[in-house]
Amino acid sequence: MAALRSILSRMEVNQFCSIGSELLSGPLSLSLEKWEAALEALEKAKNDSSILPAVASLSIDSASTSVRHYHNVYSKCVRLMVIPLRRWQQWREGLCFFMGESSGEEAAPLATLCRQCLVSQQECFAVAFWGCWSSVVIRLELHMTSLAAAAASEVGVEKSSENGDGEVSFEEGEEKDEEEEGVNTEDVDLSILRLRRRCYTELYQFQRLAHDAAHLFGSYAMVGRAERQWLTDTYLLGRDEKAAEALVRRSFKRDFGVPSADLDSGVLLDEYHSFEVNEGKEKAIAKRAQDTLKGAWCLKARDVFEHEMRAQNERTSKECGSDNSGNNSCELLVRCLREKVGRPDLAFAMTMRRILENEPFPAKVDLARVEFALSLFLQWFEKYTHERHHGEIPLFTTADLWSFVLERHTELLKWVVFHYCHDEVVADLSSALEAVKAVGFSARHCLDVYLAAMASRRLSNDVRKQFEEEARRKVRNWMEHTVVNTFLSAIQSICSEAAARVAATAATTPSFAFSPEIISVHINVAKAQLLLLCDAAFYAMDARRILLPVVDAGFKKMSALSVDTDLSGLSCWTFCILGVLSCLRRSVCCLRDGTLATDDLFTALHLHYRTLQRLSPSSTADLVTDAWIDFLSGEGRGAVVGARQGGIFDITRVRHALINNDDIVEGFGKEKGGKRLRDE
Repeated sequence: MAALRSILSRMEVNQFCSIGSELLSGPLSLSLEKWEAALEALEKAKNDSSILPAVASLSIDSASTSVRHYHNVYSKCVRLMVIPLRRWQQWREGLCFFMGESSGEEAAPLATLCRQCLVSQQECFAVAFWGCWSSVVIRLELHMTSLAAAAASEVGVEKSSENGDGEVSFEEGEEKDEEEEGVNTEDVDLSILRLRRRCYTELYQFQRLAHDAAHLFGSYAMVGRAERQWLTDTYLLGRDEKAAEALVRRSFKRDFGVPSADLDSGVLLDEYHSFEVNEGKEKAIAKRAQDTLKGAWCLKARDVFEHEMRAQNERTSKECGSDNSGNNSCELLVRCLREKVGRPDLAFAMTMRRILENEPFPAKVDLARVEFALSLFLQWFEKYTHERHHGEIPLFTTADLWSFVLERHTELLKWVVFHYCHDEVVADLSSALEAVKAVGFSARHCLDVYLAAMASRRLSNDVRKQFEEEARRKVRNWMEHTVVNTFLSAIQSICSEAAARVAATAATTPSFAFSPEIISVHINVAKAQLLLLCDAAFYAMDARRILLPVVDAGFKKMSALSVDTDLSGLSCWTFCILGVLSCLRRSVCCLRDGTLATDDLFTALHLHYRTLQRLSPSSTADLVTDAWIDFLSGEGRGAVVGARQGGIFDITRVRHALINNDDIVEGFGKEKGGKRLRDE
């Protein structure tokens, strides 16, 4: 009966759940047109009773199935694509629609599911719009909600303890009095340290939020204000009053070092005056505020803020995009943050905010812009990982640091792939591939920087090894699942579709080097390269699984081209196969640890080089020869030459037959009036 009920409930929403199902279960799609059509159809269908009956009339299972499908389509879309802000709003409104229809006690599971989906949607939005105030405010609201919930639970625990049997021994009460007396006489610094340890998680989150909002001149002070309000309400009137005062004072000091509209208007200084009773500290803070206001950072940030306010006022009367003056102001601020202030992290955040908020959707995020953003990020990462963080709350825990690094790289991946591939008919697949490789290499470089920083720190070998292995594991998993299996595979799907269109219409590409087949080979090489860069020993077999079929298919293609005497095509395929064999050599080297027999692999590579030399045009003969000699002089020396499976003399014979035989047509290895020379 349970199975029957499940089938019947599925049938109730089957038509609704069919919308976008091919995008969920089929090949990865980067087509903006397909995703927009699916999202638009979902929005219309949820209000169409002929497709989706009223939620209140559905069973809980049916309604939950429809909510999950709606949420999953949007979730997969934002995992692959960048979407405009209105789609994010529709996603949230849609989940609220389902939750509003789930009134009643019997619908409590559905309401819980909707709330979970809403939290997931907010988290996705906060990651996607990092660098914007809309992201910071969502994270701040979630943090304040968690603080309120924690406070309520503590009150509940206290009440339950008060309602207990109330039996407390004399010794316990005496110890408590002694402890309180000790607290009154202990050093303030120790009290601060104790309080900071007690609320480490809360202060850590406020510090992260303040860092991520430091470039937001108009809104930055709100984070510190919320932090100080929480400290005041929670600790200022308690036993840790002195420590709480010190933490509030440090929060003010941090905010007075960052330009903001509240600092510029004097509001922040007024708030500090109403709190501070120590005149000496008040004068020091006032001087810090004046130094910040006079700095180049504040001047540039004020210019950008004023321009944005003017543009916002003008937007009510007419449609206006980003003009040259606004772009110049932002560029000057980015340059100032990077060069004068020494804050490449804030320059990176400003760059992302321009992409997400300031420019009309979709912003132009090409390879050059991504490389600039990555240069800012790497500059900050090198600086941060080599800094010492003694005694203070760090900006990132180790886990959060790598989550942040990989999230930023993923978002840049989405933007640059969207730029080149959102229209699959005219997609620039070659540029998209180069951009994906650039982002992947950047993440791998971050790992190298981190490992170098760990090596220079005074850590025990076990702790250092734990940190290093965790970092390697996260980068490796990200490279495999996000870069290789998601974005490169999605680009390769476009290649397959483009190749099918070319074959169906018998069309010709402007350049053989940019044909879908050639680009698909380059993608396979890039997959193997990135995997081997992350962990050569771990991914050696995966690289061979990706590349070996490419070699056989490439040789078949070259044989067909040699019949047609296509010199340019043969040259392109020669370069491709050389890259494939180079990656295979690296994968084979990693297996020479005794776990697998590798002599047969070296022999196969030797035969592949011989076949490539035979099929390639004479114009590329030297390149193939050099690669072949390099292989036989290095990895293949013991396995191939030593086992008498072949040797340098093979190269001489094949090369002589290819170039010096008078009966061979220049460049094609084809006899005049006869068959192609095979092998000696």
